[in-house]
Amino acid sequence: MEVTPQQPGIILLAAGSASRMGMPKQLLVYRQQPMIRHLLEKLQTLNLPICVVLGARAAMIRPVIADFAIQVVECKDWERGMGASLKSGLRAIWQAHPTLAGVLVCVADQPFLSAGLLQQFLTQFQTNEQPAAIFAARYASQVIGVPVLFSRYHFPLLERMEDAAGAKKILSDQQNNIIPLDFPQGDFDVDRPEDWDFFRNQSIF
Repeated sequence: MEVTPQQPGIILLAAGSASRMGMPKQLLVYRQQPMIRHLLEKLQTLNLPICVVLGARAAMIRPVIADFAIQVVECKDWERGMGASLKSGLRAIWQAHPTLAGVLVCVADQPFLSAGLLQQFLTQFQTNEQPAAIFAARYASQVIGVPVLFSRYHFPLLERMEDAAGAKKILSDQQNNIIPLDFPQGDFDVDRPEDWDFFRNQSIF
């Protein structure tokens, strides 16, 4: 995929072990297909380069997404934390697309993430004139988190972030540069079987 000026890429972090769920939550099936496929279909509506970072259970997940036109990398040190996975994805997508204007970082266990919100991130980014701006989701709890869109201005910080802390410290240090986008259900993620039961009783697709 050719990347045009002011176009970011997408990094989908899907490397976790899902120890509390007891199985890869990326593969939990909803309406006849795994959750990670639902998410990739939403991400593809942006028509941007996508890099999926796998780790635990990579051999199980990779075949499920093999038909998508995406970049897939395996983070060998995923157990060190989300920062390790993010750096792995950043290196891979940046090498494949050196002119990227930024990266939109998403995680695989936010089932309420919508294509509409993703488009808001892209629109805000492409119309923004502040190179240091960071576009981040704001949950109902007022917590700032993922999805988060970093411009290439912040790539050096991402390359140096701690593996265990991930991008949390960057967001804390860069509070004055954050432009929040409301995502009330963003702090709901699928960690336990009861979370999945709750989600399946909702109608979002």
